[in-house]
Amino acid sequence: MIFALDAMGGDNAPQAVVQGALEALSDSPDSLELVLVGNENRIKADLPTPLPDRLSLVNSSQTVGMNDRASNVIKAKPDSSIVRGVRLVKDGKVDGFISAGNTGAIMTASLLILGRIPGVRRPALGAYIPTVKGGKIICDVGTNPDAKPYNLLQFAIMASHYIEQIEGCRDPRIGLINIGVEPGK
Repeated sequence: MIFALDAMGGDNAPQAVVQGALEALSDSPDSLELVLVGNENRIKADLPTPLPDRLSLVNSSQTVGMNDRASNVIKAKPDSSIVRGVRLVKDGKVDGFISAGNTGAIMTASLLILGRIPGVRRPALGAYIPTVKGGKIICDVGTNPDAKPYNLLQFAIMASHYIEQIEGCRDPRIGLINIGVEPGK
């Protein structure tokens, strides 16, 4: 498996992302490869030389900040680490993209570049939580504050398929939780 990592997203980037990538490679099977996407000069400052096996870089000249407008990122910052990372997935160069950056920008870029699963009306973020008795997934984790009952049903179906594939769990239990305080919840 090859995963692209947004080296410029999240707290203490790129240093924290680089450190996490190096640890992941040392603790993972040889089948895992990582691609760090971001400002190559800043990333290299935190990397040993020569580059470790199974690690490569893709340079991007722009960074998406937490205050950037998600709906405008593809046009305003087409060479950002988020847009470049999602395009790597679209082009089949990596199997997935991981970012701790601007969630709205990641969702928007993914939706506009990758599209939706046929029949799915709205994408959702899923948070996988490993446990001693097998993992759990929370889907949707806040990106759809105005979800309709039909959307919730689709989120449940997508999460159940995910947990069946990842955990091998047949007929997983599904529940509805609400942790929001906005009016109407």
